[in-house]
Amino acid sequence: MASTRFVHEDRYAGAVVAVLENEHLRVKVIPEKGSDIVEIVHKKRRLNLLYESPMGFRRFGSVSPPIGTSDSSFSDFYEGGWQDILPNPGLTSSNKGASWGLHGESSLLPWSASAADGGDSARLKISTNLMRYPLRIEKTLTLAEGSSVLKVDELVTNLGEQEIEFAWVQHIVFGRPIVGPGMSVDMRAGACTAGPYKQTRLKPEVEFEWPNAPASDGSTIDMSRAPPMGTRFEDNLFVTMKEPWYAIRNSQTGLTVGVSWDLNVLPSLWYWLNNGALDYPWWGRSYNLGLEPSSSITELGMKEYLEKGNAHRLREGGSMALGVRYGVAEGSDAVRIVDGEGRIEV
Repeated sequence: MASTRFVHEDRYAGAVVAVLENEHLRVKVIPEKGSDIVEIVHKKRRLNLLYESPMGFRRFGSVSPPIGTSDSSFSDFYEGGWQDILPNPGLTSSNKGASWGLHGESSLLPWSASAADGGDSARLKISTNLMRYPLRIEKTLTLAEGSSVLKVDELVTNLGEQEIEFAWVQHIVFGRPIVGPGMSVDMRAGACTAGPYKQTRLKPEVEFEWPNAPASDGSTIDMSRAPPMGTRFEDNLFVTMKEPWYAIRNSQTGLTVGVSWDLNVLPSLWYWLNNGALDYPWWGRSYNLGLEPSSSITELGMKEYLEKGNAHRLREGGSMALGVRYGVAEGSDAVRIVDGEGRIEV
């Protein structure tokens, strides 16, 4: 039977971990740390299909106050996995007197959680009120008996007495072994632009069509394929999506993960490929691919989102809903679509 339970785990520094489980998947969530989803384990293969940072997990308060105005707070507490990020995904910025560091602030706050199992489904309800913005976020995670799809449904409500602007990203990151030899990425994407990361292979700020990116050495790189072994780089792309889904598959592991979402809420995708990048905060130890549905086409922060007109607006008392589906399937054939229910079709 699908079920939800709460446990204390040494691996997560004694934090309370919510576990949703059925015969196919085991999902672990840490409510007190941003409601982070830290594990989605394929039970038959015993593989965590999310990235695990070599820095590991740190509880808030164990190092420094978690919300700052620098770009270090998110990185200092980043254990990998899947973060829900608003109102300022991206770099340090401010709006209407509120300021945030990197990816502040929902991922750097504690959330409350309760099990809400019903019938044949494991269900977790989690929520928080932001500190620097009048937003309430309510989220329900559902894992049905017999299903290999995790459903995430959210509602964001403006508690203030004025209209506010915000941006939103689902910071979903994958790691080894699904990222590496045998990896392919399928999606229906349009225009892409590479960001100016200091260790990137790509020619920055030059528009191209997915997946063939112009490299700084004059070559073309297929960004849908596995990164080369023995090289160190960090690439990022800002992708305009034609359809709201992607799949990451690996012929060596024989597994495919598909993610789908609401295109009207998150019309873009941030693509972050870290192949052993050097210096803070990675020090050559991280190999991961972030495929992050986003409301904005860049990561420069709220000021730029407002200037480009791609920030969301919520009137006083208004709400916005979002659904995200994370499905897992055995096999590694090319994916035709991941539908709105998270079903992977080849």
